[in-house]
Amino acid sequence: MKFFLLLFLTLQSHAYEIKPLRLEQYKTDKVLSINFEKEKDVIVLNFWASWCTSCIEELPLLHELQRGSPNHVRFMAINAGDSEKKVKKFLKKNPFNYEILMDKTKEYSKSLGIESL
Repeated sequence: MKFFLLLFLTLQSHAYEIKPLRLEQYKTDKVLSINFEKEKDVIVLNFWASWCTSCIEELPLLHELQRGSPNHVRFMAINAGDSEKKVKKFLKKNPFNYEILMDKTKEYSKSLGIESL
């Protein structure tokens, strides 16, 4: 039996079924698909946006956590709603050291109950 842990820092707390992920990769426009029920790696999803100050503040901690994680732990940054132009500008000042996915319409984010960052 697999267990999934999805952590949110929010004022509200709800449980949502984690749906299979299908999002474009930043810059390549290739679609990444993950069925979490069949996934062998542990996947950490970090939802963020260019305007989110707490997203910027948490980056050093996430990078440190990623560097110290075993090989079977994968980190993915999911941008919720920004254009590629805004993401590019954001990344010049605040680079991620792991994969970036684009949730341009926020459809995936909303499917998990993520309404605010």
